[in-house]
Amino acid sequence: MKRYKWFILTTLLLAVLAGCTDFEELPPDDGVSPPPTLDPLIPSPGELPAIPSPGFPIPGQNPGWADNGLSVTELSYVFTNNGAELLQASGVFPQTGVAGIDRFYETCREDFETLCAAYAEDAAEDFRVPYRCNADFTVECNAGGLFSVARFVYTETGGAHGSTQVLCDTFQVATGKRLALEDFFTAEREQFTERLVAYIVERIAEDPERYYENAAQEALSCFPYDQFCVTTDGVSIVYGEYTLAPYSAGLSRFDIPWSVFEDLWTMP
Repeated sequence: MKRYKWFILTTLLLAVLAGCTDFEELPPDDGVSPPPTLDPLIPSPGELPAIPSPGFPIPGQNPGWADNGLSVTELSYVFTNNGAELLQASGVFPQTGVAGIDRFYETCREDFETLCAAYAEDAAEDFRVPYRCNADFTVECNAGGLFSVARFVYTETGGAHGSTQVLCDTFQVATGKRLALEDFFTAEREQFTERLVAYIVERIAEDPERYYENAAQEALSCFPYDQFCVTTDGVSIVYGEYTLAPYSAGLSRFDIPWSVFEDLWTMP
């Protein structure tokens, strides 16, 4: 019953946070080592695991992508539970001064707060270890009229290890509109997906021991249309934990350079 309730809460967390809309793993609990500290909540971009995309262009070399001039600040949330250490939770969300973008993340923060309360209630029934729920973000692109963010949500509920989810958002700065991957392509979904997946499959083939044997097939059948970030160098596609590889491999992120799909690309 306990495991089932945790599964329901985790599923609800992903549904809510994605509706507002892979990265360093923690070592398994060996029963001896002390639990990891809370800081840093989320690894910085420089600490992410190796990304299977050799030859990716150096950031900032795409001509014509002027800086948006947005000053990004943080909208914070810290969970309080009357001093009871049942849940350790906090999160930060981007704020830009663009009304549409900021309203989106204010809703994300409110939903995160609601989910934290649900986790705290569940933690009250489990006295093994305090639960943890942390949220952070990195800005992947703030240029060319686009604002693209990767949000990281880490949860730990007393199991052998925690879980890290990545939720990606890309906005048109002029309107504050959140964009879909289809908005960036002149081709139909089937055509541009085939192009992107072909590149991903090549990267999988370069490091087959990292992935499941059927990873190439899953890369297409489980293509994460909502999990993308636009960068000044191309598009990053992120698959969740266990989708293409075991937990020990972490989440799988593929940085696909412009040269792969530039003939199909358009700016919204």
